[in-house]
Parts: sequence; C-alpha cells; structure tokens
Amino acid sequence: MFDTIGFQRKLFISFGILLLFVFGAITLVVYASKINGIYSSRISVSIRQKAISADALRIMYDVRDKQMANTETVTEIERLSKLLTKWENAQRGLLNGSALYGAESQNSVKVQELLLLASTPFIAMRDELHVAIEEEGGVRRVNFDEMGGYLDAYTDQMDLVTGQFISESTQSFRSLVIASFALAGIALLAFFIIYRKVLRPSADRIIEVADELQQMESDLQRANQVKTEFMANMSNEIRTPLNGVIGMAEVLSSTDLKVDQREFVRSIQSNAINLLDLVNDILDYSQIESGKLEIHRQRFVLSDCFDQVVDIMKPLANQKSIELISDIDPNLPIELVHDERRIRQVILNLVNNAVKFTDYGEIVLKAELINKESDFVQIKVSVRDTGIGIDSAKTPFLFRSFSQADSSVSKKYGGSGLGLAICKSLITEMGGKIWVESLPRKGSAFFFTLVAETSGESQQAKLEGLSGMKAVVVDDNKTNLKILVKHLSNWGVQATPFNSPDLVNEIIPDLRKFDFCILDMQMPEMDGAMLAKRIRASHSMEEFPIILLSSIGQHLVDSTGNLFNAYLTKPVRQSRLLDVIADVMKIGALPNQSNSETGRFEGGFSNSHLKVLIAHDNELTRAVTEKTLKLMGYQFEVAHSGEEILEQSRREEFDLIILDVDLPEMSGIETIKRMKKIAGKNDMPVVIGITSNEESDKKVCIQAGMTDLVSRPLSTDELQKRIHYWLDEPVES
Repeated sequence: MFDTIGFQRKLFISFGILLLFVFGAITLVVYASKINGIYSSRISVSIRQKAISADALRIMYDVRDKQMANTETVTEIERLSKLLTKWENAQRGLLNGSALYGAESQNSVKVQELLLLASTPFIAMRDELHVAIEEEGGVRRVNFDEMGGYLDAYTDQMDLVTGQFISESTQSFRSLVIASFALAGIALLAFFIIYRKVLRPSADRIIEVADELQQMESDLQRANQVKTEFMANMSNEIRTPLNGVIGMAEVLSSTDLKVDQREFVRSIQSNAINLLDLVNDILDYSQIESGKLEIHRQRFVLSDCFDQVVDIMKPLANQKSIELISDIDPNLPIELVHDERRIRQVILNLVNNAVKFTDYGEIVLKAELINKESDFVQIKVSVRDTGIGIDSAKTPFLFRSFSQADSSVSKKYGGSGLGLAICKSLITEMGGKIWVESLPRKGSAFFFTLVAETSGESQQAKLEGLSGMKAVVVDDNKTNLKILVKHLSNWGVQATPFNSPDLVNEIIPDLRKFDFCILDMQMPEMDGAMLAKRIRASHSMEEFPIILLSSIGQHLVDSTGNLFNAYLTKPVRQSRLLDVIADVMKIGALPNQSNSETGRFEGGFSNSHLKVLIAHDNELTRAVTEKTLKLMGYQFEVAHSGEEILEQSRREEFDLIILDVDLPEMSGIETIKRMKKIAGKNDMPVVIGITSNEESDKKVCIQAGMTDLVSRPLSTDELQKRIHYWLDEPVES
C-alpha cells in the first residue's frame, strides 16, 4: 500500500526547501528596493544642497544691493538664516548619517572622502554667511569674489558626491537583482528536481493506489450485493417453513390437549411469530440495501389503515390495560394516493414499539393536516405513549441499523434493532421525514411526515363517468355478491347479480346490453375462467370487459392473457375496485398504474428528448412539480441544493430548470447568477423560479437570469402552461 506518512514527510521537506529559496529571492528583491530608496534620498539631498548654496549666495547679493540703497533687508536676512540652518543640517546628515535625510546607514569610504573634501568650501562659505547674518553691516565685509569661488568649489565637489551615490546605487541594485534571479533559478531547478524525484513518482503511485481502491470498492459492492441477495433469498426460504410451523401449531392448539401440552404449543406459536417478525425485518432491510424496494401508489382510506393497525394491536394493548386511541384530523381528505402497505407497516411498527415499552397509561395514534397545495396534502402522523421514554442523548442511535438506545432494553423487551431503521428508510423512500421526541419516564412521541396525492376531482370524474352504466356481477357467495352490488349502486351503476355461472351462461347472447362484468374465480361446477372462455366466444375484450376477482395467482387462471381485462386479488377494497373499473372503462384513470395492479397501463405522451432538472426545499412544491412533469411525459432529475444544481449543470446540459427561489444555503437567485457566469448569457436553459412573493421577487429574479416566475400555492395547470409557453411544446388536448 501507499506510504502516506513517508510521502507527507518528503513533500514537507521538498516544499520547505523550495519555499526557503523563494523566500530568499523575495527578501533580496525587497532589500534591493530598500537600498535603492536610500540612495535615491541621498542623491536628492546632495542635489538640493547645491541648489541651497546657490540660493544663499543670490540672497546675499540682494541684501548687499538693498543695503547700498538704504532699503530694509529684514525679510531677506530671515530667509537667509532659515536657508543656512537647513543647509547646515542636511550637510551634517550626509556626513554623519541621519534618518531624516535618508542617510541612516554609513556612507562608503569613497563617499565619505568626497564629503570631507566638500567640507572645506562648505565651512568657509558657511562662516561668511554667519558674519553677514549675525553682525551689523556684515554683508559689506563679505568678499563676494571669494564667496563665488567657495560656491564653485562646493558645487563641483557635491557633483562628485552625487555621481558616486548614483554609481554605488546602480551597482548595488544590479548585484541584488542578479542574486535574486540566481535564487529564483535555483528554486526552479529545485522544483524540477522535486517534481522528478518526489512528486511525479508519488503521483504515479497515488494513481495506482486510487485504481486499487476503486477495484476494492467495486469488489466490496459486488460482495455486498451478493450478501444482500443471499439475505433476501434466505429470508424467503426461512419464512416458508416458519409459516408452516405457525400454521400447524394453530391446528394442534385446536385439538384435545392437556394443559401443559397447550402451554407448549402456545410457546411454539409465540416464538415462531417472533422469529417470523425478525425474518420479515431482515427481508425488508435487505430489499432496502439492495435498492429493490418499490413504492406502489394506490388510493386508500387513511382511517381504514389506522383501524387495521388498532385491530391488530388492540389484543396486546388490552393485555397490559393500555388505552389505544386513534385520532384523525377531520380536515384530512378521506382518500389518499400513496403506498398504503408501507405506511401501515411504519405505523404498525411504531405502535408495536409503543405497546412494548408502555406498562400503563395510553397510546395515541394521530394524523394531522399540515399543508395543502393543488392536489397534494402534507400529513403528519404521530404515535405518542406514556412508556419508559428515552434519554435525549441516545435518540440519535434509534434509527441506526441493529442499534437500540440501551442494550439492556433488548434483553428485557426483545427486538432486532432493525424496526426503526426500516421505518426511516421507508419514510425517506416515500419522500418524508421521521423523528422522535422523548423524556425518560415521561414517554415518547414518534412523528413522520408525508406528501400524498388526494383523489379529489379525479374520483368525482370517475363516479360521473360510471353513472348510468350497467354491470353483470357473478359470485356464488351471497354476502360478497350483496356487498359488490351495494358498492356499484352507490357509484351509480345498475348492477345485475347472478349467484350461479349457469344463469349467466344462458344469457350470453344478451350480454351486449351490459357495459362490463365482475366475475368471481372460485365457483362450484363452473369456475370464472370457464365462464369467461364461453363469453369470449361471443364477445371480445373491447366489446365486453371482464374484471376477475380471485384469491389465486393471475397466471394460474389466464395463461393466454385474452380472457380478462383486469385482475384483482381478494379481499377487494372498495377504493381499489373503483380504480380498476374506471381504468378498464377508460374513465379518469390514475396515470402510470402498473400492470401488476390492474392488468392495464395508460401512459402519458413523451417528451423524453428534453432534459429537466428540479430543485425544491418544500416537499409539497416538489410533489406538484414531479406530478406535472410526469403528466407531461418529461424525464427529470432532482437536486437538493444550489451546489448540486451547479454540479449537475456542469456534467450535462438541461433544457429546463425549475427551482425554489428560497433554497437553503445558496439561494435560487445566487445559484442562477453563478450558473450564468459559468454558462454565459446565451447558453442558459429555461429557468422557472417558484416563490411565495412574485411581485417583490420578480425583478431581482429576472435580473439574476431566471426566465419566469410562478407563485405558491403551486398549480399543476399553471406550471404546465408556463412550461409549454417557454419550451414551445403544444398543449395536449
């Protein structure tokens, strides 16, 4: 394997050496700049000294002329005094060093010699200036010819000083720059050596290790897949004999047994049921891990789902004298469209846990309406108990696989630690969230939210379409026959009941008077398949649809697929029967129902050539958008944040992006701004923003690069119109 520590040590040493060279080169450049600044200051001062000496002599001439003309010279004398002080200080600074004049460092020997030579005419000229300033009539005693000589000698000497400064500055700067370039060259050479000897071999090794890790990951995934499939297969294999054990134990318990024998049978049953529950949990867990878990959406009554859970758990609750209460918000729609079996599984698991960990008090199963938008509702289901409760520090472990809040709990109450992990996976798969609130000895409350479609207008459309139709209902069981006729009558269908297939056989030529037939499979003398074959001899599937009700597999009753228009497993639920009849009769059927449920499939029109990306923080808005796109036939991808939108947009081009303006972390506005910078104004896809305040957000969203804006609550029809408008797709009539 790759020596990470050794590589890091080599990398640290190599880059340390490289940085040392670079730092040395930069230091030399900075020092060269500083030296150049010092010499510039000295050159400036030396040049200025010559100008000051010339100005001083000129003022002396002015003073002399004014004194000879008996004119006031106070101003000139003051100017001359200030100039002399400045000249003296600067000369002293150049000679002895002064930060004020940029000469804080020592001069070279050559410069010092030249300055000392300049000191002779400087001192002579200075003394004459002091006499002129300090003594009455001193200007008249000044020999101006000698002063001119002193000035010429001083100027010539300072020219030499200035020249020496310039020469030394140029030479010093050139040397330092050459040294800097030399260090930079050495640094480049060091980098090349480091690259060839350290980085390149290490990079090659890293690539090899990455390939090895990728291969290992692939092998692990295959091994995990094999393990998961093995678990699923073994779970199914174990369930078959377990069901046999449970069934035979029930048969045995109904025989004449002694008291101790009956106790043994009861123990066998109890342990077998517990083992079956564990196997079922493992099967669900393996399906979730292997990605084979499927969500089947169909209409169901939430109150029926609650009642079924209560009926199952009521005996256990009664044994512990626990009150089990069901409470459903009256504002919730009666019928919803979602995976009832999975929802019931989650609720049953939560209620079962509540009963298990509660010794007295009550358990409340409650459903509330949180929000409603278009044809969707967001519901919150809670299971609240008065049991032992959970320490808040341990709640994060509850939803982990094979984990329980307290190891002692599994010993006392049992359980595999898979139930809540499965619940979380199921709820997540269905697009919801699950969490817990609990206090020790105060009880626990488990919550989950889901977005479900309402049957609403589609159900009404089906009832209106079925009204006035005529149906033949065939079932030898009078109770079933009575219930079916009652359901059909409530939907406005004129149902004619037959409790014998022979009676129907006699009126086969007259069946064209009816619109469809509901036929039971298991009947004496002539079963449903035999009767269907006789009917099909005179009436095709299109002319006279037949819906079969059976408790055995469809492949066992119709191997050809030419007898029945739809197939339903008994016992049949009312809402499911309505869906299938409407589907068979082509009346407002739910889109994209699977063959396994109804025997039919009505797909939408296809726009699969267009690529769509959606990103919503709001669950309801996302559900409405997904439904709209499915109805329009679009294939779409889902992102959950602005960063994911940018990442997916880099990988592939999308024709349409629908996103929330108020995305978390990076807003929709900021996301589109960044996308615009990356893609360019002319290569942007159509972007439709979803906002709660269209009026205030419209200007800033359009400026950011969005194409259009739609307000909440989101309407399926409105969104569909906007998509058609911008993508130039004709609206389906």
